[in-house]
Amino acid sequence: TLVGYRAGYELQTVSGLTAIGYQAAYDATGSVAGTFVGYNSGRYSTTANSSTALGYESLKDNTTGGYSTALGCRALTNAVSSRYCTAVGSDALSVATQPLSCIALGYNAGSAWTNNESTNIAIGHTGTAATSYRINIGVNGTHTSCFIGGINGVTPANPAVVLINT
Repeated sequence: TLVGYRAGYELQTVSGLTAIGYQAAYDATGSVAGTFVGYNSGRYSTTANSSTALGYESLKDNTTGGYSTALGCRALTNAVSSRYCTAVGSDALSVATQPLSCIALGYNAGSAWTNNESTNIAIGHTGTAATSYRINIGVNGTHTSCFIGGINGVTPANPAVVLINT
């Protein structure tokens, strides 16, 4: 399904594709089962299988990635080879070129990741450049308390030492 000026303009060997918006999935030459909604959404998705993008320039440069979800203006916009990523929020994961299995929630979340960071989670945080397997939640100085259910007043079966501020 193609709706919009030059949506799917370069279509070749594509099935199950939905592109709605100006130049959405413009270069979709090998994309399968993708959904791109918004101005330039999925613009260069040549082999971005099973990806979903909703928003202005979301997943715009994703040429060889797949199985990613981008919701928001410029979410995952520079990800040339994004795979198994989820970016929700304006500019979420907008800089990384080759993220793998990353999650970014919130405005600018994960925007510090620039290249091939992997298996990171950023919630309301820009993330930390050149790291993998890291979880960043909130911003120091802005978020001053943390409440997580099921921790306070619970005696663990196998207690472990937890270090704070290290």
